[in-house]
Amino acid sequence: MWATKGLNRLIIEKPFGHHVTSAHEFNEKLIEDFDETDIFYIDHYL
Repeated sequence: MWATKGLNRLIIEKPFGHHVTSAHEFNEKLIEDFDETDIFYIDHYL
């Protein structure tokens, strides 16, 4: 669900991907559609 006014943010819980290569590929796809300043990576152990 995206706001038509204001800001949108994307929160991703780490780790993601099956290995380093798939994590990098997933991240590249994310930054194609989102500004990197709008993506927040959180560690699920916190």
